[in-house]
Amino acid sequence: MTSATATAKVLRHEMLDACGKKAALTAEGAATLCRLLAVADVAVISGGDWRQSDRQVASRLPVDAARERQWLMPTTGTKLYRFVDDAWRTIYAELFDAAEKASIRAAFDRAPSELGARSLGES
Repeated sequence: MTSATATAKVLRHEMLDACGKKAALTAEGAATLCRLLAVADVAVISGGDWRQSDRQVASRLPVDAARERQWLMPTTGTKLYRFVDDAWRTIYAELFDAAEKASIRAAFDRAPSELGARSLGES
């Protein structure tokens, strides 16, 4: 196992609380991430949105962290933020438009009956 792989595993553990839920980086975790950023690009992919990524990761990095090597990919990678020209910037955001959202919701509404599921009141 490389030291970068070992560091990544430590960070993964560091970013989970005792119940396995996502948690903000501690000072120790932020220092570890800073050391990793000094030698490698690092992507953090999460299920939250930018506010959570900022609150739990970006804002906790030490001042001397190589932020330009950090890739923040909230919403399970459908967005990408990079530190460019001294600020976090959106590189891309793959978002659904209103018609796509309506189609997805309709499919979820149809799915139970199409799969033969019955409502709780049916016998």
